[in-house]
Amino acid sequence: MQSLKFSSVLTLTFIVIGLVVKAQTDTLVLPNIPLTNDTTIFLDQGFGDTAGVLTFRSSRIIAKDFNRGNRYDPYQLIQGKIPGVVISRPGGDPNYGYQIQIRGLHSAIYNGFAFFPTTNGYTQQFNQTQPLVVVDGIPGVSLQTIDPQDIASIEVIKDAASLAAYGMRGANGVVLIETKKGNIGARGLQYSSYIAIDEALNPELGIDAATYRSLIGPNGTFQGFSRDLGATTDWYQPLVRTGFSQAHNLALNGTALNAAYRLALNFRNVNGIAQKSGFEQVNALFNIQKKLAKGKGQLDGLLAINTRNTSEVNPDIFRNAALMNPTAPVFSDTAALSGSYYNPNLFALFNPIEMLNLQTRENNHQVLTTGLTGTLELFKGLSAKIQSAFQHNRDAYGWALAKRVFGGYSGNTTWEERKLSHWYLNVELKGNWTWQQHQLQTQLGYTYQRWDGRGVLREGYDITEALPSYRPLIDVQGNPDFLVSEDPYRESDELLGVFVQTQYSFKQRWFVQGSLRREGFTRLGENKWALYPAFTLSGFIIPQNNAGNYLKIRTGFGLTGNIPPKNYITQQIILSGGPNAFINGEFKPGIYYPFVQNPNLQAELRKEINVGLEFALFKQRLQGQIQLYQSRSSNLLWQYSNAERNGFSDVHFENLMALKNQGVEVQLNLNAIQNSSHSWQSNLSLAHNQTVLDAPFPKTSAQSEVNSLEVGLVGSPGFCCGFLQKLEYQQPIGQFYTLLSSGIDANGQWIIQDQDKALSGNAQASLTLGWDNTVKWQRFSANVFWRAVIGHDLMNVFDLFYANPQNLLNIPGFNIPAVALSDRYAKLRAPFNYVSDYYIQNASFLRLDNLSLGYDVPWSKSNHKRSLFIYLSAQNLLTITQFTGNDPEIRLSNAGATLVPGLVNPNYWGDRRDLSGIDRGRYPLTQTWVLGVKMKL
Repeated sequence: MQSLKFSSVLTLTFIVIGLVVKAQTDTLVLPNIPLTNDTTIFLDQGFGDTAGVLTFRSSRIIAKDFNRGNRYDPYQLIQGKIPGVVISRPGGDPNYGYQIQIRGLHSAIYNGFAFFPTTNGYTQQFNQTQPLVVVDGIPGVSLQTIDPQDIASIEVIKDAASLAAYGMRGANGVVLIETKKGNIGARGLQYSSYIAIDEALNPELGIDAATYRSLIGPNGTFQGFSRDLGATTDWYQPLVRTGFSQAHNLALNGTALNAAYRLALNFRNVNGIAQKSGFEQVNALFNIQKKLAKGKGQLDGLLAINTRNTSEVNPDIFRNAALMNPTAPVFSDTAALSGSYYNPNLFALFNPIEMLNLQTRENNHQVLTTGLTGTLELFKGLSAKIQSAFQHNRDAYGWALAKRVFGGYSGNTTWEERKLSHWYLNVELKGNWTWQQHQLQTQLGYTYQRWDGRGVLREGYDITEALPSYRPLIDVQGNPDFLVSEDPYRESDELLGVFVQTQYSFKQRWFVQGSLRREGFTRLGENKWALYPAFTLSGFIIPQNNAGNYLKIRTGFGLTGNIPPKNYITQQIILSGGPNAFINGEFKPGIYYPFVQNPNLQAELRKEINVGLEFALFKQRLQGQIQLYQSRSSNLLWQYSNAERNGFSDVHFENLMALKNQGVEVQLNLNAIQNSSHSWQSNLSLAHNQTVLDAPFPKTSAQSEVNSLEVGLVGSPGFCCGFLQKLEYQQPIGQFYTLLSSGIDANGQWIIQDQDKALSGNAQASLTLGWDNTVKWQRFSANVFWRAVIGHDLMNVFDLFYANPQNLLNIPGFNIPAVALSDRYAKLRAPFNYVSDYYIQNASFLRLDNLSLGYDVPWSKSNHKRSLFIYLSAQNLLTITQFTGNDPEIRLSNAGATLVPGLVNPNYWGDRRDLSGIDRGRYPLTQTWVLGVKMKL
């Protein structure tokens, strides 16, 4: 028998699966810790609730295990940590959001719904391919509601058996975020702060003026072409800077009147490596929990306020910097139409410094969130819960472009304001009954949500000011002369759901769980309602022994859904636009029908079978999970044209497509060393998934159903009508379909094997990996995190367009990027390039995502609650890859088209900021150094 004695009262809590520990104070005899059955931890997974540790449904990462460094997006905290969850953001633009896929792709967006107006306030709430975000039980809120430093844990729900509880919005997975809260009896002040420095990694540069002159000079390879304009200009350096960022968090914890509260204030300033790019953000978060009815009830309150001011740049400045003639001047006395800036007046080539200085892109985002939750034990075994919440989002976007920046376009301005109000109500009744070795838990619930969106888009044209501003458009009561159009809109949606969940357990060893949710959504037409069932069977093959070792198996089936990302698809709408009509002696604005209504649209469906094993070995030093799954997403919305069904439009939306995913996930956690002075914990996550097209394409005019479709336009200049990929029935998505090349011959000409296209690569990864190691010794600690994506290919379209030295001959006035003189392209003399597999590269990579060193400074021997921790962290220290471009990160989509991943596309317009997965303009990847401090007072 062992015992521990303490000089003061101390409470120890032990966690044992399926049991509750009664706290002991003073003298604690370890073998005699009293344990009682816990009937609450297994079922509690209602709409927005957290499930028990044995459901296999999710992976939960707590704050101490988050990714370190300059993390300003919640998804950064868990990137690479959870098997089956792929998080990607190519490049280092701080204003470009992270994209996430959970167990593959479950919605078939091909063209990004280009026929819809872009002004829609529901982008965050109803993103067709992104997961549902739930913050403190409130579903569908903005990720910017809270600062990453106020997050206590992030949990990702992956399998459909658990996602069925979320009905029509569970198909893409659910991300549960829990904020930090106060504790009864705990008081204190916490302060954390860090500064960060960003530097560009491997930017794509053009050749310098000296190299350029040597190539076109008398003894150069391309002599005789007079394009030396007399200047020596570095087009890249004026565009960039050292990105300096800072973040500060001040949190007050307290207790009063049997209530615990936490008030946190955050300030964050992030500057990208591109001039003028970055944001400034202020957050306030207040949480309170108060015990009621002698501990039988509790009231939880939440108030969160966020404001973010963003300044963006057109990332296409970097492409233009690589292609502008290095002997051209920045300014020109003869460039009257361009102010004083030099412009070459060539297709898709503009002065990048002018683009930077004479464009304004600003955004103000504000979020107000309130929530109130009450729970009460009505009598033994029966409890009730009511949760209500309100969130208001406001986005204001201003854009201004001076005349001639894009080589001939008139000056213009845009101002758009979008407001979205969201109401949420959830009522639940939970029952827990135990008799002998049997337990039964049942949960009934009702959910109601409403969204009201409104906004206005104003545009002004033909502005002659040297540096125009969008601000006159904010208040147009004076109706300025340049105001051309004003486009207000208003829309609303409602969702209503009822659900029941039941779990039976025998001897706390075998578990049967079922749920059914019925949900309706006004965005759908005549098919507003749908049922989402789920069933799970699990149990301990080897029960947990005294050493904590066990083996558990679980299998489950579930059906969940997805809703259209845009409103009014089921109704016939009319928009202003198109040609004007001459009526009664004056021109009237035209109208058009953007699509044909389809009142029979249904919610998309995802059904999945999941089988998993969970185990603990060697006194729980090694713990792990292995999961296998297969899912099919059907009734997927598809936009296509069909002239045979022509009315006022030939654009149609129907539930036609299907995708199939199957994969395996492995999670291993090893406590290799664990004692009072030093420890080593190693966590490994591995996952494989493949997404396959599982339906033929619909019939179009004069054509029956087809099994394949070429997709992924290359674009201009030079390849406007070429396609890069092939979608094929019962084949993986992301298949590259190009000519096959054997390289470049001795004369610098392309060696093309056959004039017919062939499959030449795939953009899907075959394996994703994250390996996290944390070592502690005395007061020192270190964290090393490696992340890998293996097996995916990328089409380097930038090299296809520009990595040809012959461009110095074919396109007078252009520079060539430095990569054009590399061994891969230097001998190329072909007059044009082929879209071939020569530009498809293996983009597998192993990256040292984070390296952190920390020291726990001795603070006060008399007060153990005080602490001071100082750390140094580095991000993107090392990348091992064969890919020759700037960033081998996996691309999950192309210009919003999720069925066309894997393109590194330098599309020169680059104006849309909501296009996912495409490295437009090639904003360089960055390396970040962080120095931080955490204090408890």
